[in-house]
Amino acid sequence: MQETLYHFTCTKYALEGIQKRRVKASELDNTNDLFESLSYRSGSVDGMQTQEFFRWRTDCRVLCLSKTYKNPLLWGHYADKGKGVCLGFNVIVDEVDCFPVDYQPARVESGYEPSGIGFIAPLLNPEVKSGLIKYRDWKYEEEWRMWGNIDDNLTFDPINDRYFFPFENRLTLREILIGPRCEEKNLRRRLEELTANYPETRPDIIFTRLSLSTFEIEKVS
Repeated sequence: MQETLYHFTCTKYALEGIQKRRVKASELDNTNDLFESLSYRSGSVDGMQTQEFFRWRTDCRVLCLSKTYKNPLLWGHYADKGKGVCLGFNVIVDEVDCFPVDYQPARVESGYEPSGIGFIAPLLNPEVKSGLIKYRDWKYEEEWRMWGNIDDNLTFDPINDRYFFPFENRLTLREILIGPRCEEKNLRRRLEELTANYPETRPDIIFTRLSLSTFEIEKVS
């Protein structure tokens, strides 16, 4: 099954990623959610610390994506206050560990199965399942998460000391949305140059603007 999913970032990292055909994989202990991977109820401090251990693991990384590009909160929070870029990917979600986040009003009991992962649920470890459950006030993000392991499907850049998800058939760059407040000169030309020799179909480069009738971001070209 294929989904179109979006990743918001600043212009600098977008250009670097497009040039090198990759997108940064994030550490779980470096997200902005204070309850990251702490979705299960705990009866003790020791229990809480056991859950927190997953965030400190050095082998697990995540790519945070969204089902929408239209929400201005996403541009404001993750794309340099609307001056950045949104990358639209075609993702073959049933061939990679990519699942929708399950938003809940309270922490859940251990053993709870997050919605949207269907038949694959028994194959996922409890830590990954916990990382797919978030507090309901994050629901505006319409988040999907792609999971990676440093020993499996990620590439390492020793200069940046970071891991990356490579662009490939299962993660294909299809759109580059330029933020409505973007101040970079000649950005479209630079993006056209960087994508001129892409091995797959060249991604569309699209400007965006504030909608004239709704509180949304819309495409204009």
